[in-house]
Parts: sequence; C-alpha cells; structure tokens
Amino acid sequence: YALGAVIFEALTGDLLHERITGEGPAAAVSAAIGRRADVPPAARAALVRALAFSPESRFKSVREFAAAFCDVDAPTKKIRWGLILSVVLLLICGVGLILWFAPAE
Repeated sequence: YALGAVIFEALTGDLLHERITGEGPAAAVSAAIGRRADVPPAARAALVRALAFSPESRFKSVREFAAAFCDVDAPTKKIRWGLILSVVLLLICGVGLILWFAPAE
C-alpha cells in the first residue's frame, strides 16, 4: 500500500490521503491518473490494486506489484517504469535513513 501511495504522489504531485473520498483510493487514482495520457492502463490498474482498502485485494509482494506495474505497453513513447520504481524505492530508503538518524525530541 505504502509503495502505491508513493508512486501515486510521484505521478500526480498530490498526496493520496488528501484525494481519498468516501469512494476509496480507486476513485482517487482513476480521477488523478486519468488525466495523464502517459500512464498506461496496466500501470493504472496495478496502482488501483496496490491501493485497495482491503489488504486481501492488494498484491502479496512488492515483486508481484512491480511485475504488474512494469508489464505495460506504451504505444507512443517508451517509459522506463523500472527506473521510476527504482527511484521511488531509493527515495523511500533515503527518507527512512533520515528518520532513523534524526535526533530524538
């Protein structure tokens, strides 16, 4: 779920929790990502599944999510989804390190 939220925020520039309505994350993803023509339908579907309310509906592993997210055909231009996913994971690790070494209050 967390990785899906970070990817959502990277693609839209919006915070996911600010976009979720009573309809749930799927509606927020569809509305926000739907404006982006460069996000293939398979990547959009993978993101919707990763952000499902029910944990049972989400991917069982990051590997499964990455496979679904990166298994896309971009007909107009080549998008390096693997690179995007790698950068997002590095950002998450960086933030984790910053929080780990931050002085306690």
